[in-house]
Amino acid sequence: MHAAGVVHGDLTTSNIMIQNPPPPTKDVTMQEKEQRSWEADLVLIDFGLATSTNSTIVTAAAASNNDAPNNSKKPHKQQHSAEEKAVDLYVLERAFLSTHPESEPLVEEVLNGYREFFEGLGNSNDGSTEGAYGHVAKAIFNRLEQVRLRGRKRECFG
Repeated sequence: MHAAGVVHGDLTTSNIMIQNPPPPTKDVTMQEKEQRSWEADLVLIDFGLATSTNSTIVTAAAASNNDAPNNSKKPHKQQHSAEEKAVDLYVLERAFLSTHPESEPLVEEVLNGYREFFEGLGNSNDGSTEGAYGHVAKAIFNRLEQVRLRGRKRECFG
């Protein structure tokens, strides 16, 4: 969603649905349950507060080749986009932690998967560890730290 330039605006666990529920475990032994693997297909819903950041990965790639108009405004758009995406991640993180007890490991897994996705975009087979959009992940996670600090100040001082 973020790679396509869309910011949800209300990214909470209530706005995530599981498309393929796990198989029934009725009449299955505990050992069989543990051996079963299941991968959820998650679907995001309720895009009523969604916005477009106007800086999709395709636009950023075109701008780096000097093919995009208004190339001089590119850094501002990326910075603004990183802020909005970081706020989306912060809202999701707070939703997990406030409504799902002991979900810290899951939150970390989600954030790590998000980072790995962006870092892997445009990865070449030249042995480099970071894809062409690793800088996008860094910008978003730097902003996420700033958003967290603002959130903590609000919690402390009202």
